[in-house]
Amino acid sequence: GFDKLKSLVLDITGYLSEMYYNRKINPRVCDMWGMIYKKGDYAIVHDHWPALWSGVYYITSPEKSGDLFFPQLKQTLSPQANQMVLFNGSTRHGVKENLTDKERVAVSFNVREDTRAK
Repeated sequence: GFDKLKSLVLDITGYLSEMYYNRKINPRVCDMWGMIYKKGDYAIVHDHWPALWSGVYYITSPEKSGDLFFPQLKQTLSPQANQMVLFNGSTRHGVKENLTDKERVAVSFNVREDTRAK
């Protein structure tokens, strides 16, 4: 369940942080939530600052159930089932309207650097 996904997210974001920021960090999933997008549902453009990384794992993603878009980057992604998308937490993004009668099911998350004393 969520524990397996959380472990995968921590491994990936730890690696990406080392490559992207050129330093090792101790990543921590600070938020994780599930979403079910039904016909007509969408998400307005927003960001997840101050998260270092943000992302979404698509459990189901029928065709035309709402593309993920990044207006500042001028990019749109048509998600697929069992796909994970990670991006900088300050990147503005939104979800286009679900035009189908089928539900899109996803889990989103935010990752911060864990600076708590061990």
